[in-house]
This record gives sequence, structure tokens and C-alpha cells, in this order.
Amino acid sequence: MPNETREAIYQRILEGFTAVSRHCRQRDFPEELQSLDLTMAQMKAIWFLQQGAAHMSRIASALGVALPSATATVERLVQRSLVVRNVDPADRRLVVCTLTEKGQALARTFEEFQRTAFTDLLASLTEEQLQTVLQAVTILQKASSLPPREGTDQDNGVLLPRKGTR
Repeated sequence: MPNETREAIYQRILEGFTAVSRHCRQRDFPEELQSLDLTMAQMKAIWFLQQGAAHMSRIASALGVALPSATATVERLVQRSLVVRNVDPADRRLVVCTLTEKGQALARTFEEFQRTAFTDLLASLTEEQLQTVLQAVTILQKASSLPPREGTDQDNGVLLPRKGTR
């Protein structure tokens, strides 16, 4: 739509990403994920910790919650033997959280589930459509490696213009 505002285009793109994400999540979860009955916050914490050990404050920030909420989320993961908490040797007042082997295996299972769901979706596209998706993803990858442009805010990994800017 040539006369759409940038904000309207952003909105359509974000709605598209949401629809694709929802489609991939609607598949049947593997039994090992279903049986754990994890909350979204717990899955996000596992996903975040898959990148490496982190202090509780970083986990809270990644989840977008207050420290007590993050602590409660991690405690439930500790009770399920998915996360371990250790004292930070550099500062004994701080706690470092790490995925256990069971937590790492769960993260890999979830990642494989997402990869399979997305691959199945891509398999339904024509060669021409795949090339278009590849071009768009390449552009987004390049943009994501750049620092935010002046006049933009980073919101959940997506650059959005501040009010009053183009």
C-alpha cells in the first residue's frame, strides 16, 4: 500500500511476525515440554539462560519483571532441577544462575520444536517466496547488528521510531 505511513507499515510487519509466531506455537508440543507444564516466564528464563550463566538482575531485566518475580520464577526452575543457583565467586552477595544438563536438554528440545515448526512453514512456500523471505531476513539481520539510529527506541528487539520522527 503505497500511501501507508511508516507506523502503519511497522504495525503490519509486527502483526505478521506475531501471526507466524502463533502459527509455530500452535503445533503439538513435544511430550517432554507438555509434561513440565512450564509458564511462559519460566520458558523465557530457560531460553535466556541458554546463552550462558546470568545474575538474577539480568534475568529480571530479560524477563521484564521485578527482581522478586524473577527470583520466584527461577526458584520454580530450581525445584524442577532445570536451573542451579551458585554464589558468584567474584562477589559473594550475588547469585549466578545456570541451566543444568536437564535444563539445557529442555532448551534444545524447545529450539528443535521451533526450528521444525518454522521449517514446515517455509516448506509450504514457492522458490520465489523463499527468495523473498531470505532477502527480508538478510536485511533484518544486517539492521539488527547496527546500533539503533538516532530517534529510535529499541523495544523487544524491534526498532520503532519515537513519536514525531520518520
